[in-house]
Amino acid sequence: FYIASAIYKSGQIEVLLEKGWVICDRYIYSTFAHHKVRGADLSLVSHLPKLPIRLPDFHFLVKAREDVRMERAQVRKGRTPQDLIPKKKGSLIEKMEQALEQFKPIIVDNTDPDPHVAVSKIMETLQISAPRRKK
Repeated sequence: FYIASAIYKSGQIEVLLEKGWVICDRYIYSTFAHHKVRGADLSLVSHLPKLPIRLPDFHFLVKAREDVRMERAQVRKGRTPQDLIPKKKGSLIEKMEQALEQFKPIIVDNTDPDPHVAVSKIMETLQISAPRRKK
């Protein structure tokens, strides 16, 4: 189902790319990482380049120090009980990060309280100017 969803999204991405940049959150690598952590047979991963999916030009893994992540999870609207589980060895979030790191993402530290710091790192990688902050 999720692979079919990614294939469908890929077609939508191709159309949108004719007009400009497209930014996707939790696209194909997250789908494979989630399935790997849940124990699915991932022989399909080796065939990823053969799937009719538009692979990203860049993919990022945005992380924060665990104490900061937990503080933010406590105040986030729409949080789930799973969001409040600390990352420990063997935890779901730790396994997800390890699975995602196997796809060699660009890792961005989002520990700084100013979100513009992480956004600027991403924009720098994309070689576009970050928008100016309002004072």
